[in-house]
Amino acid sequence: MCVGCYEEAGWPREFSPEVVRASALLLKSNHFGPLHIIVEDWNLDDDSIEFCSQDETMERHWSGPMSATDRALLDLLRPMTVTQRATALALADGYLNGDGSYDDFAIQCGAPA
Repeated sequence: MCVGCYEEAGWPREFSPEVVRASALLLKSNHFGPLHIIVEDWNLDDDSIEFCSQDETMERHWSGPMSATDRALLDLLRPMTVTQRATALALADGYLNGDGSYDDFAIQCGAPA
């Protein structure tokens, strides 16, 4: 994901244990599989989450069932706010550090210092 999506989201930093768990799962998920529109394209709205939750649609489109990792990630993302979802992706993509500070690259791109 490009830093532009994170900037467009307003550089959010809303941490919770679920956000940190989702970030860890994002590192293991298939970014070019059934959750691509979420994890790579940053479509973090509820409609995109619901679309990816439709097993029949995903299995037909991706020629097989969703992995356990992707299913667990989707289950974590579903109850989150868009801000929490963006924070999880930013943490996984390296724009946020584990302590909540912005990465140097994000700062160079305009994140508040």
